Amino acid sequence: MTTPLMGHEPVPPQQPYQPQPATPKTTNPKRFGIFALGGAGLAGVLIGAIVVGAASGGSKDEAAAPAPAPTVTVTTTAPAAPVAATPSDDPTTDDTSDSTTYEPKKSDFKLGVKTLSKECFGSAGCNVSFRIKPSYVGSQDLPTSGEIEVTYKITGLQDPVENTFTVDGEGTITYTKEEDGQTQSKGDKLGAKVTDVEYTP
Repeated sequence: MTTPLMGHEPVPPQQPYQPQPATPKTTNPKRFGIFALGGAGLAGVLIGAIVVGAASGGSKDEAAAPAPAPTVTVTTTAPAAPVAATPSDDPTTDDTSDSTTYEPKKSDFKLGVKTLSKECFGSAGCNVSFRIKPSYVGSQDLPTSGEIEVTYKITGLQDPVENTFTVDGEGTITYTKEEDGQTQSKGDKLGAKVTDVEYTP
């Protein structure tokens, strides 16, 4: 037996610690399977309703749409009007092609000089009036279009004279009808020679 000390209360004996029993947890049963099954069934019902509705709607639309009316095309053929002949805008096409083959030559032209008047002043010489006499002596055919310009020179004068004449597509020669010059003496004779020929189509 234990004797308590003086001035102290006796300490009662302690009971050993005993743990409390654990409270079991209650759980609700899972209903995922039921919900999933219910959702799948509902979706099937909705899809079926939509398909039936679409089929019935399409049938109504097809039944309500009227058949298109046949198209009738009437074609009228009129007799063709006679076409008047149109003259060519360039009737000289062939002539132009022939004209381009012409090659001008100085030897194609021959010149003569005719004295129209002469006035002499002894040793001072003479005043003369003259006119050329041009002619075509070439072997080529003259072009039917364009113009030929011939330059010539008068010889036998104290101061030589140069001039030109032209030939058109119709063969007409245009030249100066009368020219003047001065010779150094009474016996000087006049002459002419071609110095240049130029053709312009």
